[in-house]
Amino acid sequence: PRILALVRELRQETEIPIILMGYYNPIFKFGEREFIEKTSQAGVDGLIIVDLPPEEAHSLLKEAKENNLVLIPLLTPVSSEDRIKLVCQKSQGLIYCVAYTGITGDEKREDKNLKNLVTKVHSLTSTPVGIGFGISSPSEAKKTASLAEAVIVGSAIVKKIERHQGSKVLVKEVGDFAESLIRAVKE
Repeated sequence: PRILALVRELRQETEIPIILMGYYNPIFKFGEREFIEKTSQAGVDGLIIVDLPPEEAHSLLKEAKENNLVLIPLLTPVSSEDRIKLVCQKSQGLIYCVAYTGITGDEKREDKNLKNLVTKVHSLTSTPVGIGFGISSPSEAKKTASLAEAVIVGSAIVKKIERHQGSKVLVKEVGDFAESLIRAVKE
């Protein structure tokens, strides 16, 4: 896949962890073992497979571990007690807690169960927690950082890229936005 060529190129420039996010079907079509091997060889550090429930991730998790890749599970404010325990038992690297239920980029609704979810996860594992999904401003990033070890911003950066695609200010705009998020979480 073209993304792996981009990762190889980026890996020459930085040691910052690179995590790919996507869906299981393309991995299945490519072949789990081959995908994991090529992903690892390219320099990817972890994978978030949004539509792969932890209960069905056994073979991919095994391949990932054998290739020094972290498979990052997702939990939501409505995850069952059993799923939370399973994810905490098998976690490595990071647990991604979804900030609210809905569609990323839509109108956000604060989920009062998020704090309870993060507290529960912290009580069951020492694996760091990242919170993401719909975080689009420095103030939201700062608020989120008070709950977890990592703040995950995706759609807001993609929207910045789309807005400035082909423009000479693209890199500056995205860089300035990323720096504003970093400053906010460090305050």
